Amino acid sequence: MEENQIRRLALMNAVEHRGRADVNSVLGKIIAEHPREKGEIKTLLPQIQKVVEGVNAMDGGEQSRLLESYGAPKKEKRKE
Repeated sequence: MEENQIRRLALMNAVEHRGRADVNSVLGKIIAEHPREKGEIKTLLPQIQKVVEGVNAMDGGEQSRLLESYGAPKKEKRKE
């Protein structure tokens, strides 16, 4: 799986959850979107962890800008 696809999903997860992406959530999204990748979890997991660490190191504004560059619509922050 391409790192850009993983990064897009990690950024989406981070933007939805106050700037913190979760490895397991990103993995679940990958499996949901690409079921054939399920057999590759052992090789995907280190790659996902690396990307999630990078995304979590960014500030929220940078995450949003980068996500928009992937063509994802801008999301409004949740009200608590």
